[in-house]
Amino acid sequence: MRQGTRSQVLREGQFVPLEPGEVLLESGGTAQAVIFEGSWGDELGGCGIFRADNVAAPADKGDPVTYAKHTNIDAHYHDCQEFWLLLEGAAGVVVSGQHLTMSPGDCLPIPMGAMHDMPDAPQPVKAVYFETTLRGRKRTGHLWQHTHGPAVQMEGK
Repeated sequence: MRQGTRSQVLREGQFVPLEPGEVLLESGGTAQAVIFEGSWGDELGGCGIFRADNVAAPADKGDPVTYAKHTNIDAHYHDCQEFWLLLEGAAGVVVSGQHLTMSPGDCLPIPMGAMHDMPDAPQPVKAVYFETTLRGRKRTGHLWQHTHGPAVQMEGK
């Protein structure tokens, strides 16, 4: 990646904040780059790559659910908004009780405080997650009602 006089070699899952302006991405082979554009505060929840697939005996450390679980992704919420961008595979997801399907190229916006899960990955998933500005209690990571208390949803930005 080159921007102005700055250059950096990137690895899978690496997060790099970019300044407004032109960015040059070069690859010696196959590469994927995802650029999220917007205005966020200084305290971001996090971002990276995650993978999921169906397993014989899924662990369920998250909040209890009433639907069938086939992956090790846990039902949880955040003190920020989150976006999932599916790069590969297929998935069944649940956000605030609504069941949806995802395929490559789909971007799922998840509101702050919304319980969400990926209980089914009939095709192995590779996806990007991006958690925006922390709000409220500003806790990072997966939060569970049984451990961290009820989710708080915020309106507006």
